[in-house]
Amino acid sequence: MKKRALLISSSLVTLCWTPLTTTQAADAGTPAPQLEEIVVIGSNIRNADVEQTLPVTLLDAEALRSIAPSTAEDLIQALPFSGAMEFNSSTPSPNKARGDVAAVNLRGLGSGNTLVLLNGRRLARSPAGQLIDDVPVQSVNVNVIPVGGLERVEVLRDGAAALYGSDAVAGVMNFVTDRDYEGLSLSGQFLDSEHTSQQETSVDALWGTSFNDGRTRLTVGANWFSRKAMKNSETAITASADRRALAPAGFENDAQLNNNSAGTPYGEFQAGRFMGTNFAPASVRRNGALLTTSTGIFHVQPASEAGALAPTAQNGISIDDGSQSLRYDFTANAQIVPDSDRFNLSAGFTHDFDAGVTLFADALFYRSQSENYDAEQSFDNGNAFVVVPASNYWNPFGAATLPDGSPNPNRIAGLNAPAGGLDVLVRQFRVLELGSRTIEVDSNQHHLVFGLRGDSGDWSWETAGVVSEAEHEDRQYNRASKTALVAALANSTPSALNVFGGPNVNNAATLDAIRVTELNRFETALYSVDARASNASLFSIWGGDAGLAAGVEWRREELVEDRDPHRDGTITFIDPTFGITDGSDVAGLPAVADAKGSRNVTSAYSELALPLVGAPNRVAGVYALEMQLAARFEDYSDFGSLVKPKLSLAWRPIESLLVRASASEGFQAPNLLLTSRGETITSRSGLNDVYRSQVTGDPEDAGNGFFRQGVNQGNDLLEPEESESYAVGLEWRPFDSVELSVDRWWVETDDAIATLGYQTQLDLDASLRAAGSSNPNVIRDDFISPEDLALFADPMRNPTGRAPVGRLIQVIDPYINADRRNAEGWDLAASWRIDTDNLGRFTLRADAMHLTKIELIKGDLVLDRLRFNGNPEWKVSSSVSWNGGNFGATVFARWVSSFNEDTVNQDTTNALLTVEDWLTVDASVDYQILDSLQLRLGAKNILDEDPPIADDTNTGYFAEYHNPLGRLYYLRLQYQFQ
Repeated sequence: MKKRALLISSSLVTLCWTPLTTTQAADAGTPAPQLEEIVVIGSNIRNADVEQTLPVTLLDAEALRSIAPSTAEDLIQALPFSGAMEFNSSTPSPNKARGDVAAVNLRGLGSGNTLVLLNGRRLARSPAGQLIDDVPVQSVNVNVIPVGGLERVEVLRDGAAALYGSDAVAGVMNFVTDRDYEGLSLSGQFLDSEHTSQQETSVDALWGTSFNDGRTRLTVGANWFSRKAMKNSETAITASADRRALAPAGFENDAQLNNNSAGTPYGEFQAGRFMGTNFAPASVRRNGALLTTSTGIFHVQPASEAGALAPTAQNGISIDDGSQSLRYDFTANAQIVPDSDRFNLSAGFTHDFDAGVTLFADALFYRSQSENYDAEQSFDNGNAFVVVPASNYWNPFGAATLPDGSPNPNRIAGLNAPAGGLDVLVRQFRVLELGSRTIEVDSNQHHLVFGLRGDSGDWSWETAGVVSEAEHEDRQYNRASKTALVAALANSTPSALNVFGGPNVNNAATLDAIRVTELNRFETALYSVDARASNASLFSIWGGDAGLAAGVEWRREELVEDRDPHRDGTITFIDPTFGITDGSDVAGLPAVADAKGSRNVTSAYSELALPLVGAPNRVAGVYALEMQLAARFEDYSDFGSLVKPKLSLAWRPIESLLVRASASEGFQAPNLLLTSRGETITSRSGLNDVYRSQVTGDPEDAGNGFFRQGVNQGNDLLEPEESESYAVGLEWRPFDSVELSVDRWWVETDDAIATLGYQTQLDLDASLRAAGSSNPNVIRDDFISPEDLALFADPMRNPTGRAPVGRLIQVIDPYINADRRNAEGWDLAASWRIDTDNLGRFTLRADAMHLTKIELIKGDLVLDRLRFNGNPEWKVSSSVSWNGGNFGATVFARWVSSFNEDTVNQDTTNALLTVEDWLTVDASVDYQILDSLQLRLGAKNILDEDPPIADDTNTGYFAEYHNPLGRLYYLRLQYQFQ
């Protein structure tokens, strides 16, 4: 702990990069350059001689080298002002965006609330969306951008909808590629994990040339990246879903940390008879002694296990009453990091015409393939309501005789069950023989920009068109078809599917009959045309020249989701024996309708920069005072139009000190998944139909039924989430080599998109019916049985006189504008450059985010999310770099403070599980072997820190911030052709 405290303290002193950095000199003997602002985000006024009024962080080549990212995902995780990495590649969950996917989440305000630009223009969003708090979210996949070809990364840490439109609630991240490179550079890097099989190999090439007397320039960059998979079994924290042995003090034996699955190859069942739409449980006795509970629940187990009540005809298998106590460690045959291969190709072209007009073009091509493994298929009475009929050959409570009249060899003797046998509901079962579910993901994206720019007098203008299209295929093998499953269970011969015999008892032909491959295809597209103009000296006022920018933009967004036929309603689940149906024919996966949506957006914006006090009229205490006014109008074809303004002020009491403030309004348009996706239908259990259950006392009404459908629906009436952002801050440069900054910010969001929840919809229906109306999202059977009519007519059962209603069929829970979110925090930054005569140059840099409030407001309920589930109070990054001629060295540290998980609480004190703070330190040394050859040796996580334990079922750690890779070593060679 002393070592960690010392490292944290030193990190807070030295820390990371400066908000406005410079390009480092080639060697220590070169004079230090002046701090240079080359930021293109934050203002649309080109060449404006105005002060920086907004908090902008610039990561130049030196800062990127300190982080040493292999991918854009690595880069973003290193940024303190980036929140949880909600999109990442470390989970195979079907509710996640799987494959080579990563997204920006500035300040933890949500991945859809940061605008991502490439060379100042939008990219198509990733076709792979995912559920976050039960709401589908889309974002740009930043892994399409090759980090090896970047010149810099610009981050505007302020609401910017007035400048850039939707998605810029939390800020803007602009990736800028190198367009002016001359020559050819080849580099390669190999990374290897000390304790695991994790390996990464990457090769980068960058070529640039100019001709036509320098008027024509062409730059081409290429990157190939390959990552080797890592199995769960390779580290202690991921090796088992039972993590009690790794738990902190007080949680050592906490059952909540045992995430081993009840879905085992030794199934859990319920005996009874299927009647109409209801399964009627029945207890079973053998020679007068109970084999099941009074409600018919039993399980199978190895005969050697304690509690065995009766052997079955299966070798070594017995029956016991009650729920299954055995658990299955589903992580054993899974991978925590997938195999990934990626290829990026980028190109930039410019040509200067005689009239001062420049033709420019950018192109980006991306392709990735990944493969991962998840546990074997399981199903239960919630995700696949499957009943084994009495006719099943292996049913231990089945019919006394087979169809040919011979005695049933598998029926247990001495049962009180009827001669026709009992049906058996499958409560939990895992089909090991199907094998691990293999997940293959292929992604492609291309992005093309063509435009012209030039100057006409004092005006600078630019116009361009963008074509950005992305495709994503998600294929999963070894799933189970429910229709084929029940057909195999209805078989009265030995080739029937056997769910009572434990593992490895089914033959290949039976398994092949139920095995299905699920394939989903997604596409997104963005097409846009824009025109913009600016004048940095439109007119003169008291403090100098005023600048103006104005522009128009038209864009079209498109989305296509083509779900597998087994899930989109083309092939539905039908159980011909019992009449059970479901829109999804894949066990464990909900029915999801195909989706197709599009929208057109027309925008117009303007920006005015006013120097109120400057060189002509400065006075004591007001060295400079500037104002930035901006407004943007956007008209959406699907929900209407809106206007959002922004005001910023910058005051310099003295030349070296800048005080800034801003206020703006923002908005986040609902993504096309929210407005265009069809119904997502799931089987729901545990929903209490309060209106009926308080009268009927029926267990099914109280939540014990499994035929209720929960439906999430797209909503084309959604309004945008609207926000207000405020910020105040200061920058101080006491010397040319020192810069300090601090910013305080607030973001308030209204009409946040959410769902009410299925139970809330039912409770609302009860209260509305008491008032004489009803909730249209609660769908009931029109038929009311005579028995129910009698119960509702009984004043003892129904003292309030509730009107009779039919049984619950379906609950619809649409996406609505319901919630509010508030977030507050501080951004801190520092940099210090030290030039010496003999020892070279030292650069110390720092950046930190201190989150002070993040809360979710649902009606009158205020949920404090600070230090909960991935919202740490502090994120800090720091680096110290040295350049001494042919030698250089860098140390980079990253610290994430602790936070709590509300899914695990201590049994005695009720204290929540704390995900401990995490400090990692990276180091590297550089050697310029020849004028054109550079060698880098480095190590990441040199302290070999394990990730802190978290209650994540699949990983055991919080993948949005931490990783289990331990210490990694890498070697990088770069050769520049002369």
